[in-house]
Amino acid sequence: MKAPPEQKHNTAASNGGLGEETPPNNGGRKQTTIGKGNWRLKASVDRLTVTLNYDPNRDMANPIAHEILKAARELGVVKEGLFEAQKLDTILRDAESSGTPLKSYPICEDVDSSITVDTDDTKLNATLKVRKGRGGGKPLVLKEVGVMLRASGIKGLNYEKLKSDILAFYRGTEIELSDYELAQGRPPEKGEDQKVSWDAEFLSDSALQKVKDSAEHEQPVDAFDGIESIDMCPMAEVQKAAFVKKGDIVATLSPEDKGKPGVDVFGERIEGIPGKKVDLELHENSVLKNATVASEIEGLFELWKAEGRIHIRVRPHRDSEIIPNIAQDEISATVTLFQGLGTGSRLSVEDVRQALIAQKVVSGIDLDAVGAAIKTADSEGSAENIVVARWEEPIVGEGSRETRDDGDQKREQKQATISKGNWRLTLSDDRLTVVLDYAPNQDMANPVADEILESAGELGVVKDGLFEAQKLDTVLRNAESSGIPLKSYPICEDIDGGVTIDTDEKDLKATLNVRKGRGGGKPLVLKEVGVTLRASGIKGLDFEKLKSDILEFYRGTEIELLEYELAQGKPPEKGEDQEISWDAKFLSDSELQKVKDEAAYEQPVDAFDGIESIDACAMAEVQRAAVVTKEEIIATLSSEDKGKPGLNVFGKIIEGIAGKKVDLELHENCVMKDGTVVSEIGGLFELWEVEGSIHIRVRPHRDAEIIPSLAQDGMSASVSLKQGLGTGSRLSAEDVRQALIAKEVIRGIDLDMVGEAVRTADAKGSVENIVVARGKAVPAAGESSLRFHVNLASGKGVTIKESGRADFKNQDRFTSVNAGDLIAELVTPETIREDGWDVKGNSIVPEEAKNLNLEIGENINQETDKSGTVKLIAAMPGELSYDGKSMSVIGVHVVKGDVGASTGNIRFSGPVNIVGNVLQGFFVMATGTVKVAQAVDSALLASEKSVHIQQGIKGGGKAAIRAREDITAAFAERATLMSVKNITIQNSCLQCQVKCNGRLALKTEKGHLVGGQAKAREGVTVQNLGSKSGVKTLLSFGQDNLIGDKIELEEKELEGLKNAAIQTESRIRVAEKEHDPDELRSHRAKKLQILKMTERRTERLFWLREKFEQHCKAEVEIRGTAFPGAVLESHGRTFEVIRAMSKVVFFFNEQKGIIEERALTKEDKKSEAED
Repeated sequence: MKAPPEQKHNTAASNGGLGEETPPNNGGRKQTTIGKGNWRLKASVDRLTVTLNYDPNRDMANPIAHEILKAARELGVVKEGLFEAQKLDTILRDAESSGTPLKSYPICEDVDSSITVDTDDTKLNATLKVRKGRGGGKPLVLKEVGVMLRASGIKGLNYEKLKSDILAFYRGTEIELSDYELAQGRPPEKGEDQKVSWDAEFLSDSALQKVKDSAEHEQPVDAFDGIESIDMCPMAEVQKAAFVKKGDIVATLSPEDKGKPGVDVFGERIEGIPGKKVDLELHENSVLKNATVASEIEGLFELWKAEGRIHIRVRPHRDSEIIPNIAQDEISATVTLFQGLGTGSRLSVEDVRQALIAQKVVSGIDLDAVGAAIKTADSEGSAENIVVARWEEPIVGEGSRETRDDGDQKREQKQATISKGNWRLTLSDDRLTVVLDYAPNQDMANPVADEILESAGELGVVKDGLFEAQKLDTVLRNAESSGIPLKSYPICEDIDGGVTIDTDEKDLKATLNVRKGRGGGKPLVLKEVGVTLRASGIKGLDFEKLKSDILEFYRGTEIELLEYELAQGKPPEKGEDQEISWDAKFLSDSELQKVKDEAAYEQPVDAFDGIESIDACAMAEVQRAAVVTKEEIIATLSSEDKGKPGLNVFGKIIEGIAGKKVDLELHENCVMKDGTVVSEIGGLFELWEVEGSIHIRVRPHRDAEIIPSLAQDGMSASVSLKQGLGTGSRLSAEDVRQALIAKEVIRGIDLDMVGEAVRTADAKGSVENIVVARGKAVPAAGESSLRFHVNLASGKGVTIKESGRADFKNQDRFTSVNAGDLIAELVTPETIREDGWDVKGNSIVPEEAKNLNLEIGENINQETDKSGTVKLIAAMPGELSYDGKSMSVIGVHVVKGDVGASTGNIRFSGPVNIVGNVLQGFFVMATGTVKVAQAVDSALLASEKSVHIQQGIKGGGKAAIRAREDITAAFAERATLMSVKNITIQNSCLQCQVKCNGRLALKTEKGHLVGGQAKAREGVTVQNLGSKSGVKTLLSFGQDNLIGDKIELEEKELEGLKNAAIQTESRIRVAEKEHDPDELRSHRAKKLQILKMTERRTERLFWLREKFEQHCKAEVEIRGTAFPGAVLESHGRTFEVIRAMSKVVFFFNEQKGIIEERALTKEDKKSEAED
């Protein structure tokens, strides 16, 4: 199924068809001509150029410049650039005095058209600047705009809008389109600033102040040992602090966010802007591990800020700790002591005594034992369960027992004993255990179990676990039968006391279970609770609260403390899910459906070659698609967020919960690079989703392009073709024909040429500007025809190579001719002529034949043959000037600026004058003298005559200057200079290769010849030879260098003949072995020919060497100093300067055959000045 012609044509135009130069529509515009008497003005359609036709006629009043300029403004011509009245008046008067009419003479300044594409420093904005030509300047060619845009490499250009806007400008009256926005990149985004969260529990302001005050007033001598940062931040300047254990996490840093990358206008990735990192400096005993800051010791974590930077350290710090404990029998009291560290409080006897008093221990305190315990804690860090107080055993009275209250005043508590007859019950302080004292006595009634149990209930004992009456009765009867008294016999079940610590599965919660002992079971020992807690490894325990709560339980009546919460960890947080953003510009639903339909009905055989995923997702199942270029960024993935880590109750890091990753599967021709998906080829990017998984691929795909263009005169039409790829449409001759018809090309179509163009595009991928239709021309109305025999320059600043690439160095700006060249022929018009037609089918009727009104100017000879044809022949080499009305040959080609990108390379038959520089990478070749007003960079200059460079040569090791006569320059650096005659340099010649058959002269006091090699037949004049640093400088003189070059060529030729003789001899031996007389005869003849040629060339080489050995009068004059490192050579003899020599002349002594020196005389200087 073939697309309609207009559709195919539009598709081609949408892909950058800026080559069409449709004449502007003038419908509805004001008049374009105005005239009066013998003059007439004509304005261009864009109102930028106005031309004057004026035929001086003495019978009519001569026009006034002001009158003509006023008429030009009435035509709406842009005022800027019109000639001043004085200049126009001069032109009018010259025409009147010479009697030469002015024909289509521009009366506005010349302005060349220009096209530039600029990008800003960030490459995020691309703009276009287009200037039209004006007057006699180079006109704007729309096709060059398209070439420039394609060569720019800018991605995502909207060619449809570009074509519309540029055509609107082209047809308008503005001379310049400035800062037209071509494309905008996507700027990189800044990542989020890194954050720090504090895991340590900071002290309140009052608690921190208390620590500071304590440190200031009770500071131990060794409080800050090893803490060098204390000079930077004394304790008083600390802003926040917290108590930490070894291994505690004190802070967590959020992941570094590198920011979302951007894309510049060339499709290149721009790295994202990283967020600001936390400015954190770690000092003593703190370390950064996996984005967390951990404490390396137990102590005080301190924080302060200075100039925006956060400083942290951990100092040894622990307050001394005193844990008093009273035995259950209340006969003794013990203490457990922990000595303080750093700026923490230290133990004292008085502090221990006060701690005992706080526990109601007011008597029996052994202060010596307290002092010994403190010494042990001083040396070992701690002292545990040291007995420091003892009392007499409490006396058990009838029906009561003494206890101590909080005020250490004795008062009666709830009854603790009950006695009756020969038995007594005593209740423990925690009311969990009751013991029986029973002395069997025959004189008293035996107790009843129920009565004893009832009495136990009256004491307030916890009933659960008391003996059953039957069991107690058995115990009583056994005592009676045995006669053994019961002393402190527990009448409740035995339960062992104990401590356990539990954590949940993830170690995020820790709980404590404590059980008191009962009856005859193991009693609860508070010390074991502390040991168990410390051995657990749980971080962040609040020992003050623990001590208070456990003592309260210990003194209470509850038997168990269950699931007491010790610590809560910090659960890990889930990171944000990864996101994907699409950089490719997706097709609309209708555009995608069109691609699918074309793939279904016009599918080429090789459409899906190499696309294995087509079985998983056929074209019809693709959900989204976009046209992409090679290396284009298709999608960007956000950074993986691993989630904020947590901490378990043991202070260990729990890895964060990573956010969900994008489920993305890459198929053909796409690759992941640094978080972006990049296309490896140009084509169609396709996307589909299966069960939540995103699948993508890039297939080769390009519709065939047909870009027809029509010549401005309508006499020819050409096409540029691109063959389709993948599922894209393919070219056919019929499609090309229909596209031409849509362009109104209906006559003169060469179908064979169309077919050839399609076949070439099929083989090479594309063709450009193939002429496929031609009209039938007739000679210009009223003129003889002019047939050129030289190729006229197009005036273009670019040539298009066969590969389709633009070449800005080899331009086509002027036509060069040699003396004697046949430029053109003036052919007499025929009497009978047929009608012509253009490719649109319009007839062209020939008018009455008239002689061609062509003015033949200077340096052109005219010769008329028998048929009346006038031959125009160049009388001298130069530049052909032809404007349609006159023709001449200009002897000198002038470049009004630099030889560079604006001019291209220069090839000219005649002299060349360059007002500016010759820039790097360009060349100038001329048959006449080349003059350069400024400098020569790494360029090539070649002249059949002389080369004169006013400023100098900066060769960079690549410049070459060749002349058949002389070379002059201000200076020369790292260049090659070759001349048949003299080389004159005003200043220095550094690291150059110089060869001349005349004299090399460095004229001024700066005329230093340093480095490189110089060969000068007639000698050298320099200020200094070589340099103080000993740079090797080679200088040859006194021999004909042209003959030396010929000798080198002859030696190469002889070497070639020698090799040929060896090969021929080998072939002769083969022919002799094979008994092939014909081959043998041929090779022997060849050998004879080689021997004769060798003999002739050997003789020629002999005479050349003889001639080369003839000495030419030459001297090397050193006005300043010849430095060590300089080596002079002549006739194979060398003279090496081993010490500095001043004002000296070197010459070759023919009698001795050596190089000698003499002092430089005034006569030498005078002779040099005359030269």
